[in-house]
Formats: sequence, C-alpha cells, structure tokens
Amino acid sequence: MKALLIANGRVKDIQFYKDEIINKSDYDMIICADGGVNNALKLDLLPDVVIGDLDSISQRSIDIIKRNNIKVIEYSKYKDETDTELVLEYIIQYGYKFVTMIGCIGDRIDHSLANIYLLNKLLKHNIIGNIIDEKNDIYLIDNSIDISDKKDSIISLLPLSDTVEGITSTGLYYTLEESFMVKEVPYGISNKLTSNNAQVKVTKGELLVIISKD
Repeated sequence: MKALLIANGRVKDIQFYKDEIINKSDYDMIICADGGVNNALKLDLLPDVVIGDLDSISQRSIDIIKRNNIKVIEYSKYKDETDTELVLEYIIQYGYKFVTMIGCIGDRIDHSLANIYLLNKLLKHNIIGNIIDEKNDIYLIDNSIDISDKKDSIISLLPLSDTVEGITSTGLYYTLEESFMVKEVPYGISNKLTSNNAQVKVTKGELLVIISKD
C-alpha cells in the first residue's frame, strides 16, 4: 500500500506536484500533517485523514474538512512529537509500505531537517519513504537503491549515521567502490547521474541519497 503525506512546508509550483506526484501514482491514502491540509486543497486534493494539533489550519480548510466529513485525529499542542511524526506513526500502524512526502521542506531549516531525520523511522520499519519538492528527491537507504530515468541530474550522497561503509555506485560520474563516508567529510556531494539506470549500495550505515535539479 502507498500513502501520500502532505505537510505544511513549501508547496509553490502547483503544476509540478500535479504532474509529477499526483498524476504519476495511485495512492491508497492521502494523509495531512496539520496545516498540510492547506497544501492539499491547493492541489485540489481532499485528504482521507488530518492529524495534528490543528494550530496551522486555515479557517477555509476547517470549513472544507467539516463539510466533507474528513477524519481528524487531534492531539494536544503540548506534545513531544511533531505533526509529521504523528502521521508517520499512523502510516506505520496501518501497514503502508511506500510513503511519498511533500510539503516537508520549507524556509525553516529545523523543520526540514526534522522531516529528513524522520525517514529513518520509516527505514527501521522497512518502509520506503521519499521526500519530494520541486528541486529535490530525497531517500534514505541502508541497503541499496535503483535510480531510473534521472540521467544528468545531480546526485549527492550524505551520511545520516556517523559513518557509512561499503558504498558502491554504478551510473554516476564519480564512481564509488566499497567507499567509506563520515559526516564531517561530505565528499559525496554534487555527483552526477550519467545513466538512466543507476544504483547505489551500502553495507553498513544510513545514507541519504538526494537527487536534485539546478
């Protein structure tokens, strides 16, 4: 099963999200993290569930939620989890295996980093998650990833764990063979995909794979 998670971060190019995210995949469920429902409505989507403390939902969105009897799971503002984390816990509970996350990158770097870190929660439950915006497609791996139809895109490989071992790549300009990375030496940044069929593997650790456009 595949879920679409919509958070309250930056969603500007509406046509991009419709063409590249919504129209290219069938989602079993659309789940909004709090004010992510505002973004969903901009994309002409009605979510199945809205989860959070409801502190960033517009009045228009509240009215539409009520009118369409959309399920709302409300939490106290005085909680330890972020709204996006609560959505991921819901997704894990209901057995989803693939999660596309939008609205997770924005002007506040703390929120953006927190959402990237949350990819590790999915990874630990054997769920494939990726964060997408207009410029970036972000994955976290502890094994391997196959990359299709992204030739000439920029690809950066950055450790999320303190160390990553056994990094091997095919289809990249700068080839890696059983390489080792640490956070404080980010030499995996700004590589380039030279093939429409590329692969990155690791033997130990968690590696961020970020495919970007200039």
